[in-house]
Amino acid sequence: MRILALVWAVCLVRFCSARLFCWFSSKSKTDKKVTPSPDHVDGTPIILDLVTPNETKLDVYTETESGVSFKTVTPKSVFHISSVVDSGATLWEASGYEKCLLVESYAKNTTKVIYLETSDSTGTKSKYFEKADEAWSEIDKEVFVEKIEMMIEESGKDGLTLDISHPNRLLCKSFDYSFAGNAIKLVVSNKGVSISRLVNGTEEVYTRSSGETFEYARVYLNKDGTPELILITLRTLSGISRRDYVKTENGWSVCNNSDATIKSLRDPTNCVSSLRLIFH
Repeated sequence: MRILALVWAVCLVRFCSARLFCWFSSKSKTDKKVTPSPDHVDGTPIILDLVTPNETKLDVYTETESGVSFKTVTPKSVFHISSVVDSGATLWEASGYEKCLLVESYAKNTTKVIYLETSDSTGTKSKYFEKADEAWSEIDKEVFVEKIEMMIEESGKDGLTLDISHPNRLLCKSFDYSFAGNAIKLVVSNKGVSISRLVNGTEEVYTRSSGETFEYARVYLNKDGTPELILITLRTLSGISRRDYVKTENGWSVCNNSDATIKSLRDPTNCVSSLRLIFH
């Protein structure tokens, strides 16, 4: 089903427009380039200290899932990260027009790794770091993936909670694209990972029932980029089913007319479809 989900997303966008921009290779040893978000390319440079991030200039999200501490840091719209330090020790520093757009850290016991998404005039790149013996060093993608897989193996793969507002790469792959004027996020659970709850920040969306397996979710976003409609695909004992949820004043409830909601979220000025696969 995960493969079918990816094929569906790609075919959907190709059908809508020949102008498909796709950066994806699950087997490539080099990261594909994507166009940086203009909101983050320009702005005032700031230093990110991993120990004490300045939340007046940075958006910081933290969670702990099955003993793994997860943190994401992104610059607010008028800033960009020019260097990343850990209590004064520099992990990464911008060169030329380079900027850091996103930092993710994962830690469990003595294992700590960090993912950086950087941008320069040639596009977006990924960098990976590991802390060992109190010192940081850059590692390649394969080592980073091994460390991440080790954390989730040690923590267990069942009964996990997935927050769609901040997709955790321990649990899923996240794909952003637009289709027919709708901004959509496709969230696909990682192989062997069993999602029991789907939340949006502090909001409860879905809880698994007996005999159900979460496969993937299509999240429709409003003009502010926040989820309004979620279409969840499940595998059950009788086959594949779908359950739709819509955001209301009282939280999330079952949606019986998702087509109407999709139309209401459509931006008529955004007629060109595109696909950005975030698969690090």
